[in-house]
Amino acid sequence: MPRWATPDAIDAVHEMITDASYEPLAPDRGAHSALDALRRAGAAAGYATRLMAAHGVDLAAPFLDDRVIEAALAVRPCERAAPPGRGKPLLAAAVRDLVPDDILGRTPGGHYGEDVMDGMRRHRRALLELFDGSELGRMGLVDDAAVRAALRTTPVTVAPLLALEPTLACEAWLRTLAAGRQREGATP
Repeated sequence: MPRWATPDAIDAVHEMITDASYEPLAPDRGAHSALDALRRAGAAAGYATRLMAAHGVDLAAPFLDDRVIEAALAVRPCERAAPPGRGKPLLAAAVRDLVPDDILGRTPGGHYGEDVMDGMRRHRRALLELFDGSELGRMGLVDDAAVRAALRTTPVTVAPLLALEPTLACEAWLRTLAAGRQREGATP
């Protein structure tokens, strides 16, 4: 739980966890983690597919096809792992005859830390305002002062900011719901 979660929020999560019964997805942690990541990716892809379809876009997620997943999971984990500087060696080997060598040889992308840090600096005031009487605070789930303290710090790495992401997303969602309720209650 993030340090800004209130004792009530922590108690609620604890109660949910202790009351629930979960079965492992696999006999060992590594396989369980892989299957859990696949389930979450499938759920996200399903959501994105429905969202895009509503706008006339046909989204495909071929890497989440059952046969692709079965093939990938049939490979020993040590052979699935990418050496430093290389991304997705198993995928590269599988598509070697279909994809040009310059694409197969490229280095992994996705270094967005500087963008996140820059966005944090540029939008800090607006983010702080979100937690000056937040919906989450009103519900007793977060301590607004603790969230604001976390937002005021400039971390060395992006990891602490990523912990804020679900809190920011939930606050934005709750505000959207509240704004919708206000519009429904307003008379033209």
